[in-house]
Amino acid sequence: MKHASPGLLLAAFLWALPPTPFASAADLIIDVTNVRSSRGHVALAVCDPERFGGPDCTLVGASEAREGTTRVIVRNVPPGRWAVEAFHDENDNQQFDTNFLGLPTEGFGFSNDPRLRGKPLFEESAIDVREPRTEITLRLRNSLFE
Repeated sequence: MKHASPGLLLAAFLWALPPTPFASAADLIIDVTNVRSSRGHVALAVCDPERFGGPDCTLVGASEAREGTTRVIVRNVPPGRWAVEAFHDENDNQQFDTNFLGLPTEGFGFSNDPRLRGKPLFEESAIDVREPRTEITLRLRNSLFE
């Protein structure tokens, strides 16, 4: 009778383990300030350079809105350079609302609070995420003129 090789047994054991989202990961803690009301949720996306500004950011998070400051925690963020986009979904429709001119009607913001001349570049909003946790503050703008 043949016995299985130790390498094969190890591979079978590792295959049976539950997957982990990322081999090395951190908690990203975002204190979102200038939240104008306690209605709805504060939603955010943590994006890599390829997805920043688009609909398919890798990691997302949300918390019930609290007037003033709302804390959102995104777990299992791989260490590296990321940018955060956030908005206050006051009416809980899970969309970033704009008026008929395309101007925002809900609070919005980006990591590093870049000066806005249109949508910021990734590098203007990029942060370094490190293990075991990284904390940042992100200020919402409740109009384009703030």
